Amino acid sequence: MIENNVPEKREQIVEEISRLDSYVDTLLNPYGNYVVQKALEYASESLRSKMLAVIKKNLKEERFRTGDFGRKIASKLAKTYPILEEH
Repeated sequence: MIENNVPEKREQIVEEISRLDSYVDTLLNPYGNYVVQKALEYASESLRSKMLAVIKKNLKEERFRTGDFGRKIASKLAKTYPILEEH
């Protein structure tokens, strides 16, 4: 859905996703994770930075350090966005 829209509409969709209180929780859902990763891919640089800052704080939580899916997602995000690995 995101990739099939004009840039202005993409940004609007990404902004709506980023305003959701639970978008970080959504990363732990296989389908939701895809949506958040696509949102990050198509976000403007400033919005992506804001979203990554929120995600970075949450990646320290136990739910991302335990369980195979949480660790896999954290690892994939860190490879794509190296800023998530910085301490």
